[in-house]
Amino acid sequence: MTTVYDWRALPSDAKFAVIGDPIHHSLSPAMQNALLQSIGEPGTYIALHVPPVELAAALEALITAEFAFVNVTVPHKEAVRAWCHSVHPDADTIGAVNTLWPGRRFGINTDAPGFLAALDLAPPPGPSALVLGAGGSARAVVHALLGAGYRVGVWNRSDARRAALLADFPTAQPIPTLDELDAFDLIVNTTSASLAGDAVSIRWDSVRTGITAMDLAYGLSPTPFAASASRAGARVIDGTEMLIQQGALAMEAHFNRPIPRDPMRAAITAELRRRGAA
Repeated sequence: MTTVYDWRALPSDAKFAVIGDPIHHSLSPAMQNALLQSIGEPGTYIALHVPPVELAAALEALITAEFAFVNVTVPHKEAVRAWCHSVHPDADTIGAVNTLWPGRRFGINTDAPGFLAALDLAPPPGPSALVLGAGGSARAVVHALLGAGYRVGVWNRSDARRAALLADFPTAQPIPTLDELDAFDLIVNTTSASLAGDAVSIRWDSVRTGITAMDLAYGLSPTPFAASASRAGARVIDGTEMLIQQGALAMEAHFNRPIPRDPMRAAITAELRRRGAA
């Protein structure tokens, strides 16, 4: 697992971080530290466990420590958007930030273009997509899919959270149950169920043959969502390539230069092998 630091005791050489809760599973430190080394940039990238009740205090600590930028993951993307003084227009539309410059209280969202870049590697057979979830990642995915011309449905176990998302994306459609899914060519799981090792209760026998199923989570073995989708004959994509693409775009925004993806992919492969041997 990734070494996780407490935001109250920040290492002196750390200038980049990913914050979340949970965060022990994150591959971002291995990926981004390999990238920093490959492009000759100083500073260490670390993982910080930040519970929601400690978010504001942790962000102030990152300002004091002069962190260069911070990636933001579950469940903080929407709260960080609210904390920022200004954001990129896409982040404002999405309502979530995944890359933050703490000292400027400025944020952007690279999840949407990162998602589309990952999807390009295995495009679905048609233009209809179902998004599972209603958090910051779901908002980015819905924004990306609508912009790319997809017909989008949204499911969430909380009707209120689904309604809040749909209020901002009125052309998407509410999907109240997961029983009849043969209208969709793509299903994207953005929920935190996979991080907890839980499955989403989908009627996989109701999906189309050859559907594409994408889980934004990743790990050594398939998530419950990915395993169920694979058994149903779906073409499965995990979240690794999206992690690479959104992380590279964040670095490009910070350094204002093209960022190679290959060192990031190699680092992720090596880290997953290390975890498998542990």
